[in-house]
Amino acid sequence: MQLGRGAKMRTMAFTVQDLKELLELLEQHPEWKSVLRASLLGE
Repeated sequence: MQLGRGAKMRTMAFTVQDLKELLELLEQHPEWKSVLRASLLGE
């Protein structure tokens, strides 16, 4: 990822536990999968 001059990239930790919780939420709300997929991969 390239950022313009003076742009700062902020980081946020995403833990294994966060992933497990996300997967559990997606099991509970399967309609969220398409929204997440589009956000990650583009439409």
